[in-house]
Amino acid sequence: MENLIFGLEENARALTTQQDSDFIRFFIGTQVISGKNQITLVEIDEEINKLRSKIFSHDYGEIWRLKSAPNLPLIASVYTSNHKRSSELTMQSAILRIPENSEMMDPSKEQLEFVDVEILDTEIYGNEIKTTEFHPSNANLIATVIDAKILLFNRAESKSQVVAEITGGKKFAGGMWGNASSFVAIHENGIRSYDIRAVSY
Repeated sequence: MENLIFGLEENARALTTQQDSDFIRFFIGTQVISGKNQITLVEIDEEINKLRSKIFSHDYGEIWRLKSAPNLPLIASVYTSNHKRSSELTMQSAILRIPENSEMMDPSKEQLEFVDVEILDTEIYGNEIKTTEFHPSNANLIATVIDAKILLFNRAESKSQVVAEITGGKKFAGGMWGNASSFVAIHENGIRSYDIRAVSY
């Protein structure tokens, strides 16, 4: 396969693949400070060595990170948005459901809308969101790293719980699922693994 190049209209910093898909797909999030942001889907057709793309409007804010769910048409977006009650910038995270495959690549549609948007309620837990990560086998479980906390959401039961927290004014720098029962977070010059099996929902 020859090298393929795809250009964007705006600068971007967020990139994720659609995991375990039958297609080679990437989602790219733009970083427009004042203006409309977009998530661009890029699909690679290896047989004819071509790229196809679709654009989703992301009016919620400047995108910092994207993450896709295994085996499901879901994307987690971490973004900065203008606070509704003031000019203050806040970080939020949303779960975005993409359309089904038949609608996704309909040539008559240049721009697509997300089927559903679920904004996670993180405001009471902190300000700086580093990442939102889907559980490797249960998309209803989502972990968000925010300030010095790891927050676990159970979307099926609309519940959230802090499962780990560090003290002393330090913050986590990021994190990801280690396996189905542990979440690994970056803290200063090392990593810590947290067992979430004891968490009750």
